[in-house]
Amino acid sequence: MAESPELGPQTLGQVVDLPDYQQEVPLDHDARIHIHELCDDQDLPDPVKSPSSPQASAPGDDWIVDMVASMEPTRPEIIRGVPVHCALRGCGQAMRGKQRGLYKFSCATTEIDEFWSHSWHTSAWMKFVTAWYLNSGVVAAAFGMVGAVLGCVLHAVGVLPATVDNGFCKSQWSVLIGVTYYCLSFMFWRVRKLVFLDFLCINQEDESLKGEAMISMGAILKSSASMLVLWDPSWVQRFWCVFELASFLRSRPKEATISQHLSIRPNLMGPVLLIGKAGLIVLLVAWPNLLQAFRVRDSGAIMGLTLAAGLLPCFLCLVYIGRRFCCSLDTLQQQLGKFQVDDAKCYCCTVNHLDDETGEPIPCDRDIMLTCIGIWFRTTTDFEQSVRGHVRTTLLRELTSPLYLYRQIVMASSPVMWLFLDRVATLLVADDISTGLCIVFDALAWWLMAIPSIVLLGAAVAYKLRMRKAHWVADFLLSLGVLLPAAGMLVAFVAVYITSDFVSARSLPFPLGRIVASVAFFIVSALLAVSALYLFWKAKNRAICT
Repeated sequence: MAESPELGPQTLGQVVDLPDYQQEVPLDHDARIHIHELCDDQDLPDPVKSPSSPQASAPGDDWIVDMVASMEPTRPEIIRGVPVHCALRGCGQAMRGKQRGLYKFSCATTEIDEFWSHSWHTSAWMKFVTAWYLNSGVVAAAFGMVGAVLGCVLHAVGVLPATVDNGFCKSQWSVLIGVTYYCLSFMFWRVRKLVFLDFLCINQEDESLKGEAMISMGAILKSSASMLVLWDPSWVQRFWCVFELASFLRSRPKEATISQHLSIRPNLMGPVLLIGKAGLIVLLVAWPNLLQAFRVRDSGAIMGLTLAAGLLPCFLCLVYIGRRFCCSLDTLQQQLGKFQVDDAKCYCCTVNHLDDETGEPIPCDRDIMLTCIGIWFRTTTDFEQSVRGHVRTTLLRELTSPLYLYRQIVMASSPVMWLFLDRVATLLVADDISTGLCIVFDALAWWLMAIPSIVLLGAAVAYKLRMRKAHWVADFLLSLGVLLPAAGMLVAFVAVYITSDFVSARSLPFPLGRIVASVAFFIVSALLAVSALYLFWKAKNRAICT
């Protein structure tokens, strides 16, 4: 193999002077290449010997089959990764596949934290939002909570002014600072994790490097610690996506570890969670004003108009997307349950193996990839059975796991704590420490039990009413049908919360009455949470037909 320049250490995402074989070429250069094509001026290593299949498309392809099946790179520096913040720069430019010259943001590496597999036949912005949320959501939620606690402390010690009117604190410093910290960290936090994204880590201008990367795809997947599938209905239909999955499964030591290394996330996931969080923040900002208006005579119209104008459109949008998400689970199950390699399409097959510009014949990648799958799994039938069985069950159980959904709900509903922290700060200013501690206990019950119960109930109903209707009015009514039970449970929680506080305050001396009210609300929240979990579990069992 021709000796290549040694790559020195690089700062992640830093633009560096590239070796000659990595220099960009003019944009009008024909960058298309198939797995068969390699430039003659590159001396490639002898292929690592592995059992070849007689099904290869031509005798000259045997060395390519051996090279791909061996999962060894043509050269070490062909394995490249890119930091997440570079992969998502420019609102996901790399996922749109239009801008050239992005290869310079990747760097050679021996280990990749996560391999991103996606289809080019789906919405780029949804893939971008989902990948962004998966990588920044936890950090943003943590910063938001830190900001809310900071606002509570500064409010309690008198650094931040407070406006109290008839017992209501109008100064929502915890919510305001929490939202600010959340948004800033979500937008500007740079995740240092190295990922593989094809448009960034495969040179799109150099035919030789592009061909080497395609031949080294097995080695790239073998070097990846995990795999993230940004799933949409077209993903299973693309042969390269199927081949990536086969390579990744082959590179893992045991099939039982699939759930630890393979994650599949529908592209709808990011928009659903972000819209839900936005709606919750709107509700929390309006909540103190709604409570104050509720104590004013003849204020029912004000509360109703506020809810309709500020909350209903947001949550209807959330319900609509949630129903689409439930439909996507059905599609995923059907695709994986009836998975066949022959149904997956290659680009070369879709154009009848003719160059769309020159009209000249182009070779087919399918034969070589099928041969590699046969080497790894003995036969393509064994691979298909693995996907239909263990892979399908593992992925669907992960997507519909109550624990996984609970974690996502808790992370998305963290602003609930911010609202209660403002109330706690007001009580601390008034030296009412016992009530402040009870409010913290109430906040945990709302955050960790009440809100997840409402969402789990909504998810169960959304799956029941997931099918989209042809007429928009009927579809709108179905979305209302999902929203009403969840809204009813929210009203029930509020009624229990207010009633327990009122009855305990009238029946027992302070602070015993307040403590009893908090304990009673906690117990009722736990019972309602168990009921919602049971309904969700039944819907989950219907979603997975094992």
